[in-house]
Amino acid sequence: ELSPGLHWRWPQPFERVLRKRVDLVRSVQIGFRAPRPAAQAPDDVAALPIEWTSEHADENYQPRPDESLVVTGDEVAVEITADVQFRIADLERYLLENAAPDEALRSIAEGVIRETAAALPLEGLLTDRRSETERRCLETIRERTRDAALGVEVVDLNLLDLHPPRSVVAAYRDVADMLEERERLINDAEAEYAQALLSAAGERVIRRLSAPEAPAGDSHAGGTTGNRSNWTLDDAAWKELSRFTGERGDERFVHLAGDAAATLLQAREERTRSIEEATGAASRFRSLLAAWRSRPALTGLALYWQAMEDTLASRPLTIVDPDVAGRQHVLLADPLDLGGGALLAPALGNEHEPPEAAAPMGN
Repeated sequence: ELSPGLHWRWPQPFERVLRKRVDLVRSVQIGFRAPRPAAQAPDDVAALPIEWTSEHADENYQPRPDESLVVTGDEVAVEITADVQFRIADLERYLLENAAPDEALRSIAEGVIRETAAALPLEGLLTDRRSETERRCLETIRERTRDAALGVEVVDLNLLDLHPPRSVVAAYRDVADMLEERERLINDAEAEYAQALLSAAGERVIRRLSAPEAPAGDSHAGGTTGNRSNWTLDDAAWKELSRFTGERGDERFVHLAGDAAATLLQAREERTRSIEEATGAASRFRSLLAAWRSRPALTGLALYWQAMEDTLASRPLTIVDPDVAGRQHVLLADPLDLGGGALLAPALGNEHEPPEAAAPMGN
């Protein structure tokens, strides 16, 4: 190896001078072949991410599916393209001890990428574990390159294009859409669940059920939305939730509210009304019993006529004029219902208007 300056060497074929720029950053492409733009600086080796739907229609771009197709840890095929940057660390070893050091470095990098991807799930490679994957691959490539004595120094590794095979990208998009739809449905169900419980039992009960370990009386523990606790509504829990307190006229539930409280309050109102009506009927019966014992004949007659009045008050009555001579027939039905509407029409007036029912007899 010659130092900078002028040197006298034997001409060919006695000696051959090989010149290489050892400080130049070179690259090895994995999964594709494309020349680096002439305007790109040697150290400007970073590349922007490529979209899944990219057709890679750049000029002189040549895909290499045999290098890019990789199987992940969950046995899913994925396409990975990478770019390995390196410098020449030992020029003599790089030029004279290796027939094709660039190809050897490409083979090492491809094997490391396949090995690392096979230990990770696809979701991790596509999302939050991409940087970790690049770092692990870079460390392993540097270690194996030193063991292979290629005479190079690996500078960096970039995973340029990492996505499922383009033939199934549409299916992956559908899966992603369905996952988003699943999350939306779960959120809607959580909201409906919270709304139903809020309207049925009230906020205090939901907080109570969401945090059953909270001390008694702590109605602010727990949450009211998105907290589907595995609670069981047993007798003890229901007794606590439906606890009633307050003075008469200002009674209320301690925890319960909403539709459940309204239903229970209505039931309590119906119970009170039924009890009061039964109590009044019992008091009336006891007062009648005392009157019956004091005046049984008179009280019995009054009760009889009261029962008759109650029975006949709502029934239709037929009044027969005693001054009408001749044979009389009492029809216990409406003449119009017996088919005599046409014959009785002159006597009834307007045939389209039915006869008025007889008024009930008054007291």
